[in-house]
Amino acid sequence: MQLSLAIAAAIVALLATSSISHAQSRGSAYESVFGKCRGETCIIRDNPGGDVRKFLAAAKEIRRSGKRVVIDGQCASACAIFADVARERVCITKRATFGFHKASVFRAQVTGNVRKWERIRRHDPEHSSDIANWVYRNGGFPVKGLNVMPASEGAKFWRRCELRTRR
Repeated sequence: MQLSLAIAAAIVALLATSSISHAQSRGSAYESVFGKCRGETCIIRDNPGGDVRKFLAAAKEIRRSGKRVVIDGQCASACAIFADVARERVCITKRATFGFHKASVFRAQVTGNVRKWERIRRHDPEHSSDIANWVYRNGGFPVKGLNVMPASEGAKFWRRCELRTRR
């Protein structure tokens, strides 16, 4: 019995060590959605968005880190939510655009080994009131395509900046 407990304890310790090293090897929340930053400035170019939870985690991380984020191109969907939440750390260039659309909620249907995703509803995503008001005044959150905010309008919500490096 003692041998069984010792083996079980060793397995638990091995699994705990494995999960810790796996979590550390995945990198930061920011890197998981945007890639690595160079130094204290992170540059976002042409990001179509993705899983909102991951982008919210990246925004939280950027707010804590003190890093600066420059948006120099398209920032759509969950990327626009990131830019809104991390606004105090974000600036935009004249090339920045923001894309907005209805959010989708999915549910996994599992049959045997096959997982199929089913959309169960759509809704307006959460943005701060000033951004949401701009979206509603300019066509709302479409089901298809994007409602695009150009840099000239984005400058009402984010600081302007210029990149000093070549693309």
